[in-house]
This record gives sequence, C-alpha cells and structure tokens, in this order.
Amino acid sequence: MEKTTITLGSPERATIFCRSGEQLYLQQLGGLACGINGRAEGPQSTRGLAVVEGDDFLLADTDWHCADFSRQGDALHVSWTLGATGLVWSSDWQWHETEGMLTRRDRLINQGSLSRRLHRLALRFGLSPDRYDLWVQTGSWSHENQLRRVEFAGGRWGLASQGGRTLQGGAPYLFVAQNETNFSLAFHDLPRGDWELAVDQSRHAGDVSRPFTVIEFGPKSAGFDLPLAPQAEFCLPEVWVQLAEGARPADAAPALQRFALGTLLNEARPGFKTAPPLVYNTWFDAFECLEPARLRRQLTAARAAGCEVFVVDAGWFGACQGSWHEQVGDWREKPEAAFAGNMAAFAAEVRAAGLGFGLWMEPERASAFAPAVVAHPDWFRPGDGGFFYPDLTRADAYAYIRSEMVRLIETYSLVWMKVDFNFELGTAPDAFAGYTARWQTLLAELHELYPALFIEGCASGGMRSDLCTLTAFDAHFLSDTVNPFDSLRLTQGAALRLPPGRLTKWAVLRAAGSGVVRYGQSADHSPQRLLTPACADWENCFEADLDFCWLATLPGIPGLSGDLASLNAEQLARLAQFNAFYRQQRTFISSSVTTLLTPPRPQGDLSGWVAFELSAPGNEDLLLLTYRLEDGRAQNCFRLPTALAGQRYVVSSLPEMDQVLGEVSGEVLREEGWQVELAEKNRAMAFWLRSL
Repeated sequence: MEKTTITLGSPERATIFCRSGEQLYLQQLGGLACGINGRAEGPQSTRGLAVVEGDDFLLADTDWHCADFSRQGDALHVSWTLGATGLVWSSDWQWHETEGMLTRRDRLINQGSLSRRLHRLALRFGLSPDRYDLWVQTGSWSHENQLRRVEFAGGRWGLASQGGRTLQGGAPYLFVAQNETNFSLAFHDLPRGDWELAVDQSRHAGDVSRPFTVIEFGPKSAGFDLPLAPQAEFCLPEVWVQLAEGARPADAAPALQRFALGTLLNEARPGFKTAPPLVYNTWFDAFECLEPARLRRQLTAARAAGCEVFVVDAGWFGACQGSWHEQVGDWREKPEAAFAGNMAAFAAEVRAAGLGFGLWMEPERASAFAPAVVAHPDWFRPGDGGFFYPDLTRADAYAYIRSEMVRLIETYSLVWMKVDFNFELGTAPDAFAGYTARWQTLLAELHELYPALFIEGCASGGMRSDLCTLTAFDAHFLSDTVNPFDSLRLTQGAALRLPPGRLTKWAVLRAAGSGVVRYGQSADHSPQRLLTPACADWENCFEADLDFCWLATLPGIPGLSGDLASLNAEQLARLAQFNAFYRQQRTFISSSVTTLLTPPRPQGDLSGWVAFELSAPGNEDLLLLTYRLEDGRAQNCFRLPTALAGQRYVVSSLPEMDQVLGEVSGEVLREEGWQVELAEKNRAMAFWLRSL
C-alpha cells in the first residue's frame, strides 16, 4: 500500500507523520520513535493519535479514516471520519522552529444527524518501548509547583485537576527524557476547565522487555458526560510539545517562557500591561479586620515605601454576620463594620495621597445567603462546601456577575482588582469547558472596557496558575504562602511552565521591636526584629532579613503586605530603594525570561543556594538574583548562559545601582561566572549587568 509522509522540524529531531491508505500514525515525535520503532504496531491502547469514547459506540484505530492530510509550510492539518458515528476529528499541528515547539489544536465535530453522548476525549502520543525518565508537578494549597520524578513499575497512572482549580492535584505538565539519548520532550497542556493526564506503561502479552509509554491529555473524564448535538463541536485543550535536550526539566524552561511571551503574553491582547504597578495589600496586616484609622497609617507607610496602589483585600463586604468567606456573593459594603458604607471616601483619601485604589473580589463564589442566590437560585449551581457559583453559560447570570464587577470598578475608580477563587466547583458534564470559556470572555470584556485596570488572578494563591488562565489576567498570584523560602522554591517549579515575570508575590513584614534580645546585647541595644509568616498567617512566623524578603519576590511582580506602619523610617527607606529599582526596570522584569542557575528542589528544602538569571527579548542587559540559604559556603560562582559573547557588562549591586562592582566580558560570565559573597546565611544579593 502506498505511504505518504510529512515531516515537521529538523531531520535530527523530526516529527514524522505517515499515511497508509486511510490510516494515519506517528512514526516519530521530536526525534523519539513511536509505535514499534516507527511502525504502526502494538496493542490497541497504544495506537492512534486521539481517543473518543461514547455511550453507544466503541472505536478501534481502524475506525479512524483519514479524510484530509495536508501541509502548508510548517503547519499540518489532519481530519478523520470516525466509523459510522457521523463524528469528525480535526487536528492542526504547527511547528515553531525558533523555540523548538510543536503546538497541537484538536476539535470534534458531529456532522451526523444524531446526538452523540461522549464520556472521554483525549489527545494521544504513543512512544516506542524504551527507558524514559518521567517528571510531573504535584500541587495543593500553598504547595504548588512541586516537581517530582515518577517512579513507576508499570501500569496506568495519571494526574487530574479538581473542581475547576487547574492546579489542585497537579499541574498540566509532563517532562519525558529518553535514557539512552540526549533527547527529551516537555508536554504543556493549556486547560480550559478540568483536565487530566494519563500515562500508560502497561505490559501486554508478547511485549518486548520494555513497555510502551503512551501519553494522553484531555478534559477530565470523571464526570464527563457530554451530549454533542448534530453540527455541534467540542474544542479540546491545546497541547504544546516542547523539544528539549538532556534529562533536566529546568533546562527547557527558558525556551518555554520565550514561546509563551511571544505567542500569548504580549501586547496583542487589549489592555496588556508592560509596567505593572507596585501594590500594598491589606490582607497580612489584620486580615479581614479592616479599621480605617489603622489603614490610614498603613497608607502613609505604603506611600513612604514607594507603593503606587493600595489594595483593600477581603473583609469590606457583606451585610450579614459571620466571617468574610460566609458573606461572599454579597458585594455591598458592610453597613456597620470596616468602612461602614464609606469606602468611596477612603478610596478618595488613597488617591489624594498619590496612590491608586484597588479592591479584592471573588465573583465566582456566593454563599447561600447572598442576595442574588436568594432572589435568583436558577442563576447559580451548587459547588463545594455549601457554596454556589454562577452558571455563566446563562445570559442572565453572566450579565449579573459582569454588572457587579463593573459597578465596583466604576464606583470606586479602581486601578487594580484582585480576583480570587477559593473553592472547588464540583463536576460538570463538559469538565467546565463552557464555563471557563464564558469566564474568560467576561475578563476579556473588562480588559476592553477598562484598559488601564490591572486584573490580578488568584485562586487560593496559585491553584489556577496555568498558561491558559494567565492569558486572561494581567498577572497571577504565585501562592498563598508568603514565606520567602517557599516563594523561591515555588518559583523554581513555576518557571518550568510559566514566565515568572508575570507572577505576583508579596514581601510581608511586621516589626517586633527589640523586646526579643540578641545574644550578648542588652534589650536597649538589641536591634529591631522583622517578622515574616511561615506560611499563610501569623500563627507561625520567623525573623527575616528585609533585603531577602523583598528580593524573594523576584523574579515576578513585587508587592508588599503586613504591618508596614510598624517599620521604622530606615526600613521604609530601604523598601523605597528596592521599589525605585523595580519601577525603573519593571518592563524588563515583567517581560523577562528566567533561567534557573540552581536546580529546582522541593518546598521545605532550605539547603544550598538559589540563583536566577533574567534576560529580556530585545534587551542585552541582565539581572542576577542570588540567595544563600542554610549553606555553609559564604561564596558561590554562577555562570550566566545568556551573556553575549563579544559583549562587555558593567556590574552593579541592587538596589542602589550607583556602586560599580566591576566590568566583565560576556565570555567570562558564560565560562567562568560571577563570584558572589554572602557572609551570613539566609541572605540575598542581586546584580544588574548593564551591557556596554
């Protein structure tokens, strides 16, 4: 039978598709063999490029009849008819040479006359029997982005998100390294709703000594029960297959970030922010207890520290009794607490002090007592913990949520809105694909209406910090844990999937005075101690260095929280120095690519050093961030792989940047590195390298 092949990519790392009659299969994916050494052989569960399971049909790979197999430049289009079901599967692949990225977009169309009920859809990539190292990321509240090597003896395993929180349970990411070559692949799923990753390494009768490795990405199958009407279609999440080298996931991070910045996170989106402002957020001052007199003191301190926006977090809303989370969905001001209905006047005070005003909201969650839930129960659906979420697929519910967000933006002249998401939605027949599409449409409309408004995403911290969600916001919060050591480790993990320059982080500080004396000093002569939380509250906290806490917000969009009014003038002035540096270089930082100069380690690992190198497209300057943790070495040397050969750099330390430490060539930085000395543990130092 005549065979036709189409090759995408370079010869040594090619992706090769082969059509034989009506059958289509992958011979090779990014240089790794598929099937059995490129032949369309193997058990049924290893064959084909996609999976469709429904109520009244069961498809084998021979039921997929290739109807279109065409190439235009670096793009490939494939479509199949699926047996006698009337279903058509369409798949578009695009090769991006510069960053070594293969993107795949698939959809299922019902061209038949009958509705089809679907229970599972997935994109499949089947690798030949071989030995692979597999890496995934697990995640839970305040423990996001945890890189783990999968040790598995055989069988089928996987990860899935929960209740619309795309990082609850794991991240939509898989790194595959072939043991016996230098080839590796990083898979990045761009979820629209709940997703799942399944890896099948089952052994079958007659197998060779090593199992196949079959990788499947798709909407979460648990609870998936989608009726696809005639002429309707379902779009699956886009998947990026990144060609990498070596067995270390961190080595693939810069190329992924460059690709994401170049294709998704840029000024092509209306209202995209290239210079994120500096915020003070009230949450870690006294949490939901908002006292205007106290907040005025924080406003004065935030202004002295160089902040540009003052954000009031949860606690301002609700006419009922109870904690803040019991009053979500009632977006009226508290009548007798917090601002007692006068928050607009406080917002005017903030603007009079020279700062913009921002506000926290959780539009996707409502309590059973929220006025809209009581008046229009059909607008809402039950979620986790007795809460409700708006059915955004309904025009009336969508209009209500949109109008409430618009009302708050206009009533208080907001320049910043922190949009949170603190519960799980439950399950949906389409894995929340329709809900997510409507939610992101709503956010896009707000960006169009208010291009100057900064919309920050948050989901109990980073529980929805995926690439698809990040495109809908101006930035996303890293995590609810504000422990600076946690921030460093979580940033290392996040950098494998996201550009860290688009993640918001806080330095959270509270002065404890000198009552806790230093050994060998009297109480009168002991220094004022600064505290920072050990996780997401003040129940456990520890003494921290101000420079370390602020520098731990990089790479990212730094902000401040805590009791700034308790800091002395010298400490506020130091924060102002750091913030002045950020204002000067924020466009560079927010558009930067982060190279991990030290390997990712688990959260809680306080050993060693951490270092990042930041570079930005179209800019030859560099930023080096270094952190000494519980390590016995006071000195360390870091090579800078993106330093340009033939270029010379002037090196200055942060935040002052007026003290030149030396001039060095790009060759020396690349081959020998830059020497860093930190005399004390748990200290940090940063260097700006200005190209000449």
